[in-house]
Amino acid sequence: MDGIKIGRIGRKVEKALGEDMGKDIFLYVSNKRLDAWARSRGDCYLRDLEEVSKIVSSPDYVRYCYEGDKEELSFVREYVKDGVFKKCLASFVHLDRWEISSFKVLKDEEARKMAINAPFIKVD
Repeated sequence: MDGIKIGRIGRKVEKALGEDMGKDIFLYVSNKRLDAWARSRGDCYLRDLEEVSKIVSSPDYVRYCYEGDKEELSFVREYVKDGVFKKCLASFVHLDRWEISSFKVLKDEEARKMAINAPFIKVD
């Protein structure tokens, strides 16, 4: 399989979700996604990869949504920038493995819509 490992699903995440996802379940960024990020984000894509890794290893909130054939796992970390809270989201979908599907600043309205199907849960 192509791509790079960006992190793994930690025990704190499993505990927060009340799920046992197995031992050493890794999260990936595919080569296709890496190429797209390199083209669209320029030199910032390396910083973004580092940030995704930080969010996955130490999330403030997680969300697990299973609908039909689609499994999605989202990690959120809150930051304070210029006195304003910002939430960064890294979402992964399960194909043959967990691959990143989205990395962005999460707006409050979008978080409310996502929480309708599955809530965001605080990670202790």
